[in-house]
Amino acid sequence: MVLFFFVFFFKLKHELMAEKKRSSVLKKREQAIKKNSKELEKKSLKSSMRAEAKKKLSKLELAACKKTFESINIDESGALDEEELRDAFKILGLELSKKEVRNVFKTVDIDGDGALDVDEYIICVAMCKSSSKYGKAFHALAEAGSKLQMNHDVREKMMRKKEKNLKKKQKEMIEAGNRATARAAVRKNFSK
Repeated sequence: MVLFFFVFFFKLKHELMAEKKRSSVLKKREQAIKKNSKELEKKSLKSSMRAEAKKKLSKLELAACKKTFESINIDESGALDEEELRDAFKILGLELSKKEVRNVFKTVDIDGDGALDVDEYIICVAMCKSSSKYGKAFHALAEAGSKLQMNHDVREKMMRKKEKNLKKKQKEMIEAGNRATARAAVRKNFSK
């Protein structure tokens, strides 16, 4: 009788564990499907927005966009961050608020990675062209390629600013590391 209960209990426990594992596997599979679905949705949206942007821009404007993108992309990362875009606007004499730049940036940063690739930049330019609110931004972006490529000083200024920001971040990281080391030493001495 005891053996019967023991076998019954063991079997029940085994079935519950198997059900938990099945449930966990199903949950992971469901999450993967949602993730893939979101990625496909983003790709589809980006593709349709890119096609719409290409309708709004002439071939000459598209070529200028690509050249401008290369000119603005000082660090040659293949993507523009919000700061690079804002700096380009400032250097071109266009004073957009941080909020305005962020709104444009968020709208066209389709994949949400915090950077604009060439396609997203083209969408940004097309959006500025078709919007009366951002019309002046479009004209500045359209002229940016020639201005930035011809004006070596502008590129130098953008590069110096980028380097200054990088040095500042490196200094902050070193200081944070030094503070952490000091705290660890204090803890070590205190624990003795």
